[in-house]
Amino acid sequence: MAFVTADNLPWLVSAGLNFFYFVVFLFHDFLNIHLETKYEPSGFCITNYDPDYKQQQPPSLYPCAVAPNSIFADVGKLVSLVTHTSEAPDTWASGGQNNSHYWAFSVDFCFTILVLGIGFFWKKNSNQGFKSACIYAGVIMLHGILHWWLGYYKNCVLITETKGKAFGILFYAVFIFILIIVGFNRATNLKSLTFKVILSTLFTLLIVWTSTTKDSIGPIFGGTQLLLSIVCAFFPKKGVVSRKEGYFFIVPCIISLIELLYCTESGKPTPFNRLGGHFWYDFTLHTTFVVFQLKKPPVPAMKQD
Repeated sequence: MAFVTADNLPWLVSAGLNFFYFVVFLFHDFLNIHLETKYEPSGFCITNYDPDYKQQQPPSLYPCAVAPNSIFADVGKLVSLVTHTSEAPDTWASGGQNNSHYWAFSVDFCFTILVLGIGFFWKKNSNQGFKSACIYAGVIMLHGILHWWLGYYKNCVLITETKGKAFGILFYAVFIFILIIVGFNRATNLKSLTFKVILSTLFTLLIVWTSTTKDSIGPIFGGTQLLLSIVCAFFPKKGVVSRKEGYFFIVPCIISLIELLYCTESGKPTPFNRLGGHFWYDFTLHTTFVVFQLKKPPVPAMKQD
């Protein structure tokens, strides 16, 4: 069996891109690559993020751009009244909605509706029925909830206090595990549930450990994408994974690499940052989900008399 074929070529390209992502992320100093992260709070490239924000400034100058006269601002202010403490009275936002987290949440919500619609109305003509569409929708919406939480209420900054940080890490770990196990079940021909659970757990622990030690969410991109690329290249589920899905999957891999390398340049936001930043990752990744979903089921082989 050839190592490189026409079908697994795009998946091997994705694997190479994500391997490079990890090497740069972990060893950029050794490689003499300077990663500017001024406009990347916790690893997200965020449009309209103010890295020079000071906590004592009024809510209208929170680090993520807000719309002070919007319904989201009113909801955020109400939450602030309920959740603030004497030690940290202004840790909750006033409803930021003009930043990449808000845009990512918006596109995640739209893709959730889209995959549910495909599963309900086109289930006979696609490779995934309504049950699978619900699973896809759940994963996309979990992704969206993370962005909603960061963009509306945390001003693009992850929780830093001990108790909140522990909960955030738990949510992060659960999300990664679900993402990996769903990928195994939907895209690969690996049969052993025990093996998939063990492998998912190991990769989850590796990604969470790397993220927490580096104080960046970046490893989730390189880690989950690298794993999916490898298993789709060598253990693809017949009738589900093909070169078309592989070529679509290359795009979010490139976006994540651009986000790592080209969010800040010379201390200022780049055009990529100013034109949406992390929004493009969600858009291209979930487009790949839809391509998987719309693939027609294989035609059953005719029985021989």
